[in-house]
Amino acid sequence: MNKNDFNFIFDNNNLYDKIKHGKGLAFPPLWRERKEGQPFFAQIQLKGGKHGFNLKKNNATVDPADVTVPPYYADHPAIREEIAKHYETIRITDNEVGQIIAALKEDKLLDNTMVVFWTDHGMVLHRHKQWLYEGGIRVPMIIAGGAFAIEPGSTRDDLISGLDITATTLSLCGISPRKHDWIEGRNFFAQNHQPRDFVISARDRCDYTIDRVRSVTTKKYKYLRNFMTDRTFMQPQYRDGRPYIEAERELYKQGKLNAVQAFKWGPRVPEELYDLENDPDEINNLANDPKYAEALAEHRTILEQWIKDTDDKGQYPESIDSLRGVLTRWDKQAVNPEYEKAR
Repeated sequence: MNKNDFNFIFDNNNLYDKIKHGKGLAFPPLWRERKEGQPFFAQIQLKGGKHGFNLKKNNATVDPADVTVPPYYADHPAIREEIAKHYETIRITDNEVGQIIAALKEDKLLDNTMVVFWTDHGMVLHRHKQWLYEGGIRVPMIIAGGAFAIEPGSTRDDLISGLDITATTLSLCGISPRKHDWIEGRNFFAQNHQPRDFVISARDRCDYTIDRVRSVTTKKYKYLRNFMTDRTFMQPQYRDGRPYIEAERELYKQGKLNAVQAFKWGPRVPEELYDLENDPDEINNLANDPKYAEALAEHRTILEQWIKDTDDKGQYPESIDSLRGVLTRWDKQAVNPEYEKAR
């Protein structure tokens, strides 16, 4: 395990029997220290997009000239390089997963071990990581193993939330999530599984950047509600100063971005609605199109009801003590007005 910023006070000893930190993969695997035949749960955090490397120095196989630049980014060398790095981290991660699978096979555990692989977000680029567009929240998930008869290469297209992973793995261990009414996840392998009609995603404070965005994803549409329209999409955040950010910022100042690319640099609109089937890049906002008024109202109602049912904590200001904690790390970078009282 390499990452444990759970955002609450905890004792590692209450969560894990064994913990091993290391650069890259921590081998030999800790499951080899268990008793003979003892079941195990292993949480292995790979570095993924946090692999900091230079494409040339690391003999990368991806050429920035060959990547496809999404329409919402400027076609700039700095953007191309960051996309190439993303693909390179996928290659590295694939090799690391291969080592884990090989170790399970060597220990004769692969046939009766369920392996679940997923990522926490998409590319590190702005509009992906920390954002609620598909590039940020639609992440890969691959499941294989002996607990269920999963046909190799088979796929499912039902909506699944990250919350469902916990409910499913608990069920694998014989623990029924139904016994705990605070668990919102669903066991997606249950015989009576009811696929979700929608998935809610949320963005609040990220590092020192204070924001509030909610999204509703259904099979056809994505609805986003931007609650803080007083601040721009690209308000001060941790990527500032990086080449791909500053390149686009300068192009925006020069008026060299088209309307789709400039969207994230200008004023924020309160609502967005996208047809995911016909507009997977989410560049045509239908919120003001009368033809989609019914779909807009439906998704708006879903979100409003979810906020009410869950008492969405994002609707309340963060405590002064919490904000002071942010200031101890980021201080001058924390420029949102909420920090003034904390100072």
